[in-house]
Amino acid sequence: DLHRVDRRQRQMCKETGQHSVTGLRLILVDDVMTTGSSARAAAQCLLDQGAKDVRVWTLARTLPPSLA
Repeated sequence: DLHRVDRRQRQMCKETGQHSVTGLRLILVDDVMTTGSSARAAAQCLLDQGAKDVRVWTLARTLPPSLA
């Protein structure tokens, strides 16, 4: 749901606004990725705040329902 993703992104941006990320190259580490929406929202928030590059490293990913 797009509205849920928008709300999540706004909340993440509010929480990360305490430190400057301008010009930084960042890595987000996610233990298990399901849909990727949280990682995508967090990365976009950091880019919007001036990060130069954001990469997401994931340790595991859930299978889509068609493969489970």
